[in-house]
Amino acid sequence: MSEPLDPSSEPTSTEAPPPEPAVPPEPAISWAAPSPSPTVNPMKFCVACGAQIDARAEICPACGVRQPAVGGGPGKSRPVAALLALLLGGLGIHKFYLGKTVLGVVYLVFCWTGIPALVAWIEGITYLTTSDEAWAQKYGGAAQRPSRAAIGCLWVVALGPLLLVVGIIAAIFLGSQIGSMSSMGLGTGGTGCDLARTASTFAVADPIRMTAQFSPELPAGAVVTVHLTREGSEVDGYPQSLKLDVATDCVSGTISQGPLTTGHYVITVGRDGAATPPLSGAFDVTP
Repeated sequence: MSEPLDPSSEPTSTEAPPPEPAVPPEPAISWAAPSPSPTVNPMKFCVACGAQIDARAEICPACGVRQPAVGGGPGKSRPVAALLALLLGGLGIHKFYLGKTVLGVVYLVFCWTGIPALVAWIEGITYLTTSDEAWAQKYGGAAQRPSRAAIGCLWVVALGPLLLVVGIIAAIFLGSQIGSMSSMGLGTGGTGCDLARTASTFAVADPIRMTAQFSPELPAGAVVTVHLTREGSEVDGYPQSLKLDVATDCVSGTISQGPLTTGHYVITVGRDGAATPPLSGAFDVTP
C-alpha cells in the first residue's frame, strides 16, 4: 500500500519554466567615408564652336564635336613660357619652367654665344602661335584660353627686335637717298667737282658752272639729263643729255655759253631710267 501524501510537503512540478523575455539586438554600426565637398570642375573651350564646357567632356554638348584629349593636372602656362623665352631665353629659363632641365643646362652653358637667345626668341614666337588645345595636350592641363591683352603684349615684345632692325635698315636707306639729293652746287669757277664759291645770285656776264654729285656713283653708260627753266619755260638749248663713258659720281659743266637774261632759274639734274631722285637748285640772274 502506498503511504499517504504529506500535506505539508511542496508538490513537485514537472512543467518547464517560462522563457525569459527576448532582448532586442543592438543596432549594427556602419562605417563609411565622409562624402566629399562639392568641387568646381575645370573648364575648357570647344575646339569647334568655342563654347565653354567641362574639361572632362569628350564631346561638346553644344555642337557634338569630339574634343582632343588633353593632359591632366594644372599644366604649364603658355603666356608665361612665351614671356620667359622672349626675355630670359638665352639662359634657358623657359626650358627649366617646362621641365626640360637638360636643355635648360645646355642653353645656360652656351648663353655667351648668343645662339640660345636667338633660338629662344624663335621658340617664344612658336609658343604664341601654338593653339590652346595643342599646348594643353603637350604640356598638360585643360585647354584654357589666355587673356587677349596678355598675348597682344607678348607679340609686341616678340616683334620689337624685328621692327628695330627694319627701322635701322630704313634709316640707312633714307639717309643715302637724302645724301644724294643734297649734292648740288653752283658757282663761277673751279674745275671738276670743286667750285671756287657757291652762290644763288649771279650777274648777266658771269660764267655759271654747275656740279652734281651722286651717291652711289653712276655706272658707265648712264644718261644724265639737265633741265634749265626760267619762269616755268625751258631755256633755249635745254634739256641737255650726257652719256657717261666711265663710272663716276660727279657731273659738271657750264650752264650757258652766252649771257643769260635776268630772272629766276631752276636747274634740275637727273638720271634717266633709274630710281635716283633728281638733284635741283635755283638761282637768280641780275643785270
